[in-house]
Amino acid sequence: MTAGLDSFRRWRPILDGLAAELHPLRWSAVGINAEAAARLTANPHTRRLLSLRLDWIGENAPENPEPWPDWTAWDGADPAVLLPGPELERCGLRFGASLFRRRVAMLVLGKDVAAFKAAAGADAYFFAIRQAMLAKKTVCLSLEGMGEGELPGDAVRAAGLGLAAWIGFLPDDLAFRVALKLPPLVDAAGREVAAWPERERERWRAALAEIISLSVGRT
Repeated sequence: MTAGLDSFRRWRPILDGLAAELHPLRWSAVGINAEAAARLTANPHTRRLLSLRLDWIGENAPENPEPWPDWTAWDGADPAVLLPGPELERCGLRFGASLFRRRVAMLVLGKDVAAFKAAAGADAYFFAIRQAMLAKKTVCLSLEGMGEGELPGDAVRAAGLGLAAWIGFLPDDLAFRVALKLPPLVDAAGREVAAWPERERERWRAALAEIISLSVGRT
């Protein structure tokens, strides 16, 4: 009983926080507009109910997710899961762009640069340029052979795969809830990543962790 109450007390603020940070596309996918979503998350009572029932809004909810997972599931989890959704998205897009950094640096035509920025964002574009200029490699060496696909679409897809690979190492209940802070494209990426060998997922996770450490709290 004491252990269960302790788990409840520790998880409640975390799950309430995640409920308040659901990605706008998650709301729209279930027919709830931005105004209604703002009202739901602004009210602490409805937000608490939502934190208990996040399963109805996600495609990849684990079967019968525990409303208050065992606190031990949190132990050892990357604290980056508490980052706001937009910050996680920024890290993911930077990760995708970093895989293509050499090719991004070789873009010359204005239309090509504009196309990449439209797909991955200006922040990701300039991040890739800075990384390409650094003499010291800042991305995991095991990923040096990646990023050979077409630009710009694959850069965005790579970002989704990278985020999904990282989230895939979290306990199921927590991974599901963290993914809801990100756009639905991560769900499809997650299903693809789940089929990868663990060693492959670890390479992506290590590289993304490095990008997060470079990006959080910095411009």
